[in-house]
Amino acid sequence: MMFADSISLAPALKPRPRCAGLGTPTGFAAETRMRTIIGLRAVADLRPGDLLLDTYGQIIALLGIRERNTSAANLVRIDPSAFGLGVRMGCVHRRLTVGAGQRLGVRDWRTDILFGGPGLTQASRLIDGLHVHHETADTALYQLEFAEDVILDANGFAAQVRRSDA
Repeated sequence: MMFADSISLAPALKPRPRCAGLGTPTGFAAETRMRTIIGLRAVADLRPGDLLLDTYGQIIALLGIRERNTSAANLVRIDPSAFGLGVRMGCVHRRLTVGAGQRLGVRDWRTDILFGGPGLTQASRLIDGLHVHHETADTALYQLEFAEDVILDANGFAAQVRRSDA
């Protein structure tokens, strides 16, 4: 008969690296293209009163826009090669730089299994070191303000802008 004097346990999992200030900031880099009623425009060129189109084609009036300088540690860069993350086909595919807390719509096999369809997740949770990285330089983020929560097309990604973000 054999008795064990101790039980050995597997080592604890290392915590997943997170961006500083998780949940903040939100917003888009200046070159991010948004759909307006007159075509694609860079976020930096938008002004209060401009009319944007959400992902359903509905017209939404922009109430305000703020520029906020943000450190690289709080920025996430998504390369155009991230098509496997559910980027909408037929959209303009450009690099997208957003705040770590910006919620993006993702659809791939993982979200289909977990949620039965697309899911919204913070950009910082998408970092994989292959297609999604921390940004390497500080930059300005533009935060948009609307009367209600909206989902916009930002360089091919569905991005949620919450009324409370701005």
